[in-house]
Amino acid sequence: MDLHMPELDGFEATLKIREIEESENRKKVKIFAMTASSVSDESERCYAVGMDGYITKPFRAEEVIRALD
Repeated sequence: MDLHMPELDGFEATLKIREIEESENRKKVKIFAMTASSVSDESERCYAVGMDGYITKPFRAEEVIRALD
């Protein structure tokens, strides 16, 4: 999830996805932030809105695969 999208940022998008999952009794999908920023309060905010992880760019494919397991 890109955190800084122009119309709907990753934080708001995650909140909306989590609301839909809960209201429609859907299985929770994994959501990971992928960002160039390594600001610690930003990663805390990711977890606070319901993201499952936080990956900084540049990243290696192995990191993403490990996170999804």
